[in-house]
Amino acid sequence: MPLPLIGLGCRSGTDSQSSGDDEAAESTSEFTMSAFTDAMQKLNPPATGGGRVSPLTSQLKSTWEEAKEHDKEICIDKSTEACTLVCDVIAPKAGQELFQACFTPDKGTSHMDLVPLMQAYSNAMTIMLRTQILSLYAYRYPVKTLQEIHEPYAKLSEWQIRCARANARECGPGSMVEKSPCDRVRLPAIKLDHFLEFANRPYFYQDVSFSTRKLRLSSGKKITMPNVNRKVTSEDQKNDLLYDIQKSSEAIVQWKAHIMRSVNQECAKQDIIAKLDQTSYLLVIDWAMKFLQLRYREKQSDWYGKRGLSWHISSVVSRSQSNTTEVISYAYLFDQCTQDCSLVTAVRDVAKEVGVEVHSYHYSEPQSGKDIYDRILCPMKSSIRAYCNEGHDVLTAVDMRDGLTQHPVKGTTAAVRIVDESKNTLCINKIEHFSSFHNFEYGDTGLRVWKCYGIGKGKYIPCDVIYIKHQGETSLQTIESQGFYDPPEKRVVKRRSKDSKETESTTPLFECSVLGCVEVFETFSQLELHLDVGKHTVSRLSQYDAVKRDWALKFSSIDTAGIECSSCSSDSSIPLTSPGDTSPLSPLRTGWTVSKPRGSVRFSENVKEYLTARFTLGERTGRKADPAQVAVDMRNAKNESNARLFTREQWLTKSQVQSFFSRLAAMRRKDQGVIGISLDEQEDVQCLQENSEREDLVEKVNKEIKVSHPVCNDTYDFCERYHSNTLQKFNVVLLQAICSHFEIPVKLRDKKQILVDKLSEVIKDCQCVSQ
Repeated sequence: MPLPLIGLGCRSGTDSQSSGDDEAAESTSEFTMSAFTDAMQKLNPPATGGGRVSPLTSQLKSTWEEAKEHDKEICIDKSTEACTLVCDVIAPKAGQELFQACFTPDKGTSHMDLVPLMQAYSNAMTIMLRTQILSLYAYRYPVKTLQEIHEPYAKLSEWQIRCARANARECGPGSMVEKSPCDRVRLPAIKLDHFLEFANRPYFYQDVSFSTRKLRLSSGKKITMPNVNRKVTSEDQKNDLLYDIQKSSEAIVQWKAHIMRSVNQECAKQDIIAKLDQTSYLLVIDWAMKFLQLRYREKQSDWYGKRGLSWHISSVVSRSQSNTTEVISYAYLFDQCTQDCSLVTAVRDVAKEVGVEVHSYHYSEPQSGKDIYDRILCPMKSSIRAYCNEGHDVLTAVDMRDGLTQHPVKGTTAAVRIVDESKNTLCINKIEHFSSFHNFEYGDTGLRVWKCYGIGKGKYIPCDVIYIKHQGETSLQTIESQGFYDPPEKRVVKRRSKDSKETESTTPLFECSVLGCVEVFETFSQLELHLDVGKHTVSRLSQYDAVKRDWALKFSSIDTAGIECSSCSSDSSIPLTSPGDTSPLSPLRTGWTVSKPRGSVRFSENVKEYLTARFTLGERTGRKADPAQVAVDMRNAKNESNARLFTREQWLTKSQVQSFFSRLAAMRRKDQGVIGISLDEQEDVQCLQENSEREDLVEKVNKEIKVSHPVCNDTYDFCERYHSNTLQKFNVVLLQAICSHFEIPVKLRDKKQILVDKLSEVIKDCQCVSQ
């Protein structure tokens, strides 16, 4: 048992030694406090007459940061009493002023010792010498204070202060700045002059109309020059500009071609109206947009699942014996009908059955404005809605006719018809490039087609090539007591004399909306008839006005007729114009207005992978990708090394992205078995989709307020990269762009780790990390 005894003896010796040290410390503290009290008592009577300083009974054992507020207040009070007493002893008549001067030194003289150094800094000739001098006192004051003190001698920037502090920290204050050796290669004067001449061209620099800049020579002399703006762009900016220019130029050419086709196709209508007599008619026909069913009192549940009612408008333009143009519109109302495109080939057979000869058929240019049937639809719909507001439900074609009968529209009539689909016996061969033909003329043995009205002889197609089996009787049935009713009044266009035109032009009420037309009318109905079947009158310039216009145009553009290109003058065999050009030096060729079929473009594999990833990410997160935004993101999509994923030739438009997403969605629905199921199952699927959309709408607010899982941008899933610790693989520039997307404040000097930390702080708010 000896070992425990020895251990106890050692502990006992240690405890006795520590207790002895504590007793010595306490005795020293008591001696110090009594000495302080005695000294204050000796100084107190001559200073204030006694009773001013209380005895010191305790000392602060802890540090100032660890002390309590009560202990700090006691220490401050005792120190203030002692310092005030000492100041009264030193300056009996100005003790309080001396006490204030000790704690608030004069700001004007606190940095007087730095004046020689600041003067030396101002007179230094090199940047390295300035940094060496500034490192002596760079840490003495904060940055803002040091800049204020230094301003009378030389202005300091934060970068200069950081460099001086770095030199003081790494090499020591006042140490010489080490300069790394830099070897230079001697440049021949000829090459240098050639480079300067190339770099100083106006293609790269352009002077601005404000501010100047100074260049400092090696001798210290400064040269003032105008400020310039550098116009050299990066390769990415160059590709963006070239792509925008290419697409914009294509759009402008297509727009101009569309205007030319619209005007040219309108000539077909005007030529037919000019040739009308009592034995010929012009029919303007088209399917109207389906009419949605209406109820006088409609519940919200009745709004869904409505069935549209088809109606076909035929406007007949004829010439009466009084040489006036009359317009009557016939509305064919159907409860159910198929709107197909076999009219061009079937119209001839149908006309023979009713004893009418069809001379020609013309398509109007798409998106070329409103025509007769478009303008008559608006009052017809208003009549049906007024009938519904009187307490009736409009659910069938018969209800539509009743509404038009109760509230008739001038120059219109309607009938309810039934189409027997079993009578469709027409069978034809496919006509190659049929969509490019807009004008058709029927002959005895064939069909002649044109791409543009009145251009060329057209293409002749024999009937034997087109028809396999002709169309028989159509059996278009009319419901009993639902046939055409007599229109209340015909719409008549009367020719006006020159005197009436002059009278109307002096007091115009309704002007024609067609650009360049100078016709004016007294009533709105006359304006509508003019827009339907009238001829637009364009003002003619007088000879003097034409001379003025040509004179102004000559000096507002560059005349290239007499300019000879230096590259072309050497080779006279290169023609300045090509066959088919409409004017000298014109880039337009014959047939440039003809609508061209759009060819299919095969996407590359990386484009397919990118679009599939964006589509899949939208399905998984519930935030479906917008095709327009995806098309914009493709131009800026970059990999982890901050290099562009796609070239300018691989960029897609909104319609291309939308088509790809539609095909991909249809393919996935087919794989999931959604296509080909019964109607009841389709309704169930639709209800599930509607419920999911409602849930997405409810959660939309929460997603806007807080960070939603997953945190993603473009095709990158940052939650997955955060958990796999791969955020470091991103480039610094790409990290800055990502932080800017999430509105994270960053600085240009932030390093990669700082950017990763800031991005990680945002990802930590995601539920995948908090859980």
